[in-house]
Amino acid sequence: MGARFLSTLIEDEVRKNPHKNPNQIAADFATHYGINIEYYQAYNGRERVYKEIYGDDVMSYMHLVWYVDQIRKTNEGSFIDFQYDPVSRRFERIFIAFGACIQGYKFLRPLIYLDGTFLTGRFRGCLMAATAINGEKVPGEDVDNWDWFLRNLYKIVDHEERPITFLTDRGEGLKQGIPSIFPGSFHSFCYYHLKTNLPINGTDPRYSCA
Repeated sequence: MGARFLSTLIEDEVRKNPHKNPNQIAADFATHYGINIEYYQAYNGRERVYKEIYGDDVMSYMHLVWYVDQIRKTNEGSFIDFQYDPVSRRFERIFIAFGACIQGYKFLRPLIYLDGTFLTGRFRGCLMAATAINGEKVPGEDVDNWDWFLRNLYKIVDHEERPITFLTDRGEGLKQGIPSIFPGSFHSFCYYHLKTNLPINGTDPRYSCA
């Protein structure tokens, strides 16, 4: 059974639950159609559905130039730092802050959560985010990239009249970057990450005190 034909049969289920893994897809396929398929068939079929839903990874990066241009045209006051190798024209990293978010921050609490999440697509990488209270992605979370991210953030948030309190996971890049770039701000650590980083586990009687 080819991936193209298989994808047409599982498309609705994958659209409802994009996180369904190939083993679950194979089990459901056997239940619904009485046919056993291999793991690789389920995986390839799911990938075709992903491509239909999200588009091609390569084309998505190629459209970044168009996307940046459209943001600048349609979102007045937005701040963008788009970096790529001028020789190979290979994407390196991008920072985007929409104009409405920059203006809206003035009316939010000066408390900013900083974190990053790994991208699981074909090209991997990391999505770094700054999120404020009451507000309605880079190769990795290393020191250099957090420094670059924070320096861009410094340009768009008010940090003089209202000192900012940052809440982070104690990543090394953040521990170094925040006091260096935002010396007048406060730096707090996420309770969950503090707890999971304790050198004891749930069997230790001291763990419940954490």
